[in-house]
Amino acid sequence: MKLELPYLDHLAFKNQSQYKISNYNIFETLYNSLLENRNFQSQNTNIIEIENQCITILFQIFDELKEQAIEEREILFLEELFFHADRLLKEDINVYKARILSYNFNKNDSNFHDKKYTIGQISKQCLDKINFEIKDLIELFRKNALSGKTTREDLSMNSGQVVRKVVNELNKDFNENGILNLLSHYMGVKQTVIGVSVELSVPNSNWWNVDYSVYQRQPKTLYFHYDESIAYPKSIVYLSDVDENNGATSCVPSFNKNVNMSALQFIIGRAIACVGKTKGTKLNSFYKHKYHQTFGCPTFKNDFSKLPNELRFSSHFGWDVIPDSELEIFLLNDEVKVIGEAGTFIVFDGGTLPHRGGLLKSNERVALQVIFGNYNSIYRRLINKLKKYI
Repeated sequence: MKLELPYLDHLAFKNQSQYKISNYNIFETLYNSLLENRNFQSQNTNIIEIENQCITILFQIFDELKEQAIEEREILFLEELFFHADRLLKEDINVYKARILSYNFNKNDSNFHDKKYTIGQISKQCLDKINFEIKDLIELFRKNALSGKTTREDLSMNSGQVVRKVVNELNKDFNENGILNLLSHYMGVKQTVIGVSVELSVPNSNWWNVDYSVYQRQPKTLYFHYDESIAYPKSIVYLSDVDENNGATSCVPSFNKNVNMSALQFIIGRAIACVGKTKGTKLNSFYKHKYHQTFGCPTFKNDFSKLPNELRFSSHFGWDVIPDSELEIFLLNDEVKVIGEAGTFIVFDGGTLPHRGGLLKSNERVALQVIFGNYNSIYRRLINKLKKYI
C-alpha cells in the first residue's frame, strides 16, 4: 500500500470549504502513457492527440474550480495556478516527446533511468581551475556571512565572466567523463552545461526553518523538494569536503514508487511555487510570501488548502511532512546522502527525483549548482544574437 502525501491529514491545511472537481482519471491515463512512452516509439500523431487532450482536460478542471471561487483573490489564484500548470504540462510533454522520438532513449543507461542520479568526481585539474577562478567570490560570500547577510542572493553568483569560465571548464570535464553523453541519451536531445551558480552555505543561515505552530516539532525532512522543471537535469559539485554536518546533498530514489501521487498533483505541486510571486501584480499584493518557502504566508496557504485533494501537493513538500508520520520515517530511511571530498558530484533529474542539500550544522560548504540543457537551443540563441550584428 502506497503512502499518502501529507496534505490530506496535515492540521495546517485543513479547510472546510474545499473545491470539488469531477472525475478526471482520463488525464492520469493520458499523462502516464507519455511518461512510460514505450508504446509510442515514433508515432508522432498519437503524441499530438494526447497532448491536446491533456491540455483540454486541464482547462476544463480549472473552469470548474473558478465557478466555485467567491473572492477576487481566489479567482486570481486559480487563474495564475492554471497559467503555470498549463506551462509545465506543455514543457513536460515536450520532454517526453523528445524521448519518444529519439532512438537514443532506448539505449539509455538503465541504471540512471531507474535511479535518476549518478555520483562521480570531476578531475583534479578541473577542480583546481575552478577553485582558482572563484576564490575572490568565495571570500566576498564569507564577508557577507560574517555580517549577517545569509540569503541565497548574498552567498551565490550565477552570472558574469567568472561563471562563464566555470561553465566552460565543467563542459570540458563532463564531456570527457561521459556525463554529457549519459544525459543526452536520457533526455533524447544533446545536452550541455547551460548555467552554474557558485554557492557558499553556512550554518547561521536559517531560511530552511519552518514556523508552522500546529505540531510540537519541525519535521526532519526539511527542504526535500522537486525542481520546477523536468527539462533541465542538474548537478551539485562539491568544491570543499562535505560530510553529514556541512550540507550534504541527498535524494530519495524510491519516493515516486512508494507514495500515492497523481500526475495532476505532480503538475500542480510544481506550479504552486510560482503563484503570487511576481512583484507588481494584484495577486502578489494579497500575499506576504516568506523567503524560499511555499506556505510561509497564511493567506496563500489557505487558498491552496481550498483545492480538492486530487490536486493538493507542493513540490517543496519536505516542510509539510507530519512529524512522526510513516512518510517522515520512510523519507529518512530511504535518503541517500552524498558524502565526499572536494570534486565529488551528483548528477540527477531534479524534476522527478526528490532531493535536498545545504542545511548545515557546522563549518561551511562551497559548491556549484549546475544546470544542463539542450545543446541545440543554446546554438540557436547564439545564432540569433549574431544576426543582430549582421
